[in-house]
Amino acid sequence: SGTPPSDPQEGIYVVLTNGNYAERLNVSRYLSSWFGEDLDAMFAFDPRKVRLSAQTYSRSSTLTIDFPCDIDLNRGTLSVSTNGVYPTGFQISSDNVSIYNGAIDVEEVQSGYTGQSTNLGACINVGLKGTTLNAYSNFNLHDLTLSANRENGGGHITIWGGANNGKIDRIYFSGNTNPVGALINIEWSGNGVDTTYHPNNIEISNLTASGYPNMASYAAVVRVSGGYNITVDGVSANEVAGLFAVAAGDYANTRATTEESAKVLTGLSAKNLTGTEVH
Repeated sequence: SGTPPSDPQEGIYVVLTNGNYAERLNVSRYLSSWFGEDLDAMFAFDPRKVRLSAQTYSRSSTLTIDFPCDIDLNRGTLSVSTNGVYPTGFQISSDNVSIYNGAIDVEEVQSGYTGQSTNLGACINVGLKGTTLNAYSNFNLHDLTLSANRENGGGHITIWGGANNGKIDRIYFSGNTNPVGALINIEWSGNGVDTTYHPNNIEISNLTASGYPNMASYAAVVRVSGGYNITVDGVSANEVAGLFAVAAGDYANTRATTEESAKVLTGLSAKNLTGTEVH
């Protein structure tokens, strides 16, 4: 009926299009099918666990996750395409977010904003470039196929500011002939005056990339600028500009806190890197 259940603690209830309520007892994970595959409607409930359907979700705007959430793409694809708006697939703006088991494709119909130090056009952003950054912790990205075409851009995955204690594992980058930037870009940020923030304690493993013949010359499969305690174990790539790159950044540590200043660009390691046609 159109009357809400008398005891909403008994299960998860979804308002149907006809005004009725559907009851889901004893479940801990929201299913996108309950919401007619409307992802915005589902995430509006701030669910802690979700599972998408095995289909393609076409949209023109970013999905911002600003609450802890476990997101099972369930072999589905998030496809974001816009004309000149510079979209992102997922924007992570919370601690404890996991995204896995599917594909994310971001296509700009009209490009034009270039440069590696940007969060625009990525499949996944952790944090944002800016002046008031939160240091989001405990992100987990795994078993994903990623594609993004923004020219000379910031990365398919971008990790910003003080983001920390993250894991990235079993990622396949599916190739693009545009002059794209680093596939994983880990970048310091700050207010440009007296404070900087630095990504740290991030484990990256089992990356595969193929088909980036025009990758920007500064770029690589993984690029680190102003971060510390970042490990890379296992990169297999073909037709890329580089496998692992380190950039100090304009003010990599001169504006960092006293505690962080000595840590910037320490604890970096990369092993088991294999590449062919690395240019």
